[in-house]
Amino acid sequence: MFDYEDDDTIEPGDFPARNAPLPDEPTRAIPGTADKLAVMMLRRSKNQSIFHPFDCRYEGDELPNEFMNKSESERAAVLDSIKVKTVVSLYFS
Repeated sequence: MFDYEDDDTIEPGDFPARNAPLPDEPTRAIPGTADKLAVMMLRRSKNQSIFHPFDCRYEGDELPNEFMNKSESERAAVLDSIKVKTVVSLYFS
């Protein structure tokens, strides 16, 4: 699915900060697979968060599809509510 070089190693500190922008959409790539690692590397190269809250969590997971089937305004509202919860939890932790 993705082309990547054998020498494209991920080093500690390579990941963007927690406040990096989210990727445009979640991936359907299964965690632990070469495809998922390639997605993470691509996101890193774009200075995006390597994770999206609605990324596939296991084989057959419908979460990415359910998220993408929402309208653009519904997706934005869901992501905004997640950001608010994250900021509040960071502030009070």
